[in-house]
Amino acid sequence: MARTLFFLSEFIKNPAGVAAVAPSSRALARMMIDGVEFVAGDTVVEYGPGTGSFTRLLAELTQQGVNYLGIERNPAFLETLRADYPNLTFVEGSAEDVARHLAEHRLKAPKAIVSGLPLAAMPAEVRDRIVAETNAALAPGGVFRQFSYVHYYVSPGATALRRQMKSLFQSFELSRPVFWNVPPAFVYCGTA
Repeated sequence: MARTLFFLSEFIKNPAGVAAVAPSSRALARMMIDGVEFVAGDTVVEYGPGTGSFTRLLAELTQQGVNYLGIERNPAFLETLRADYPNLTFVEGSAEDVARHLAEHRLKAPKAIVSGLPLAAMPAEVRDRIVAETNAALAPGGVFRQFSYVHYYVSPGATALRRQMKSLFQSFELSRPVFWNVPPAFVYCGTA
């Protein structure tokens, strides 16, 4: 409950930056990494880990030798993440700079990048740069998973995001709705 209230307080301070009133559900977190086969030495990147809804599952992968990098812009979230996950690597910065962050930490191209960023609500030029940089950063066959709330599905930003992912990635899939999330969400999956 404390985590939800903390998340809500950050949303109230910066609604455009946080873009959600509650942390993502465990069901959505599972959907974000479902089917990705990780082996020791692989890299996984998380954009906008927030309070750690996806990070909890991704942290389990590090016990198998998978390298983790979290990119977060919100200093309050970053402080909490570093306290909760002292063995994981987090940077304060932008997903637009994913290649630089990977190079600085000497990490190889990611097998997966999962995103909690509100891409569908971002300015088009920022969204387009993030998606293009993500595609360029991924290992061959790597996946980019981005969730978007069901009520955004027909929004211009969500429509443009799907169109861009379909044009950039080798393949694109849309998950079934994850109703055990507030609000319900889809997962967009692009494979490099």
